[in-house]
Amino acid sequence: MVDDDANFFDEWQADRKTHGITDDCLFWSPDDPSVDTQTTLNAPWARDLYFRELRPVYEDKARLIPVTERARVEDGVLTLRVVAAANAVVYYKVERAE
Repeated sequence: MVDDDANFFDEWQADRKTHGITDDCLFWSPDDPSVDTQTTLNAPWARDLYFRELRPVYEDKARLIPVTERARVEDGVLTLRVVAAANAVVYYKVERAE
């Protein structure tokens, strides 16, 4: 499942307030999730803070955790049921169980 819990953007917004990373520290949109580029975060002190302290935490937040489940194929049809928010996506890898 890739949804609002599978990224670091909300933590980034909170950290911007905590550390005083204001819109003038950004060359582009404050909503741009590509924080690693100088095009987005162009204040040297903020880039240093980001790479030294914040990015390692965000890498962990952005890690997807796969879930394994088994389902039955009935009459040649595999039915997968999932409830997801409107802005979420689910990736499936379907394999034959041995």
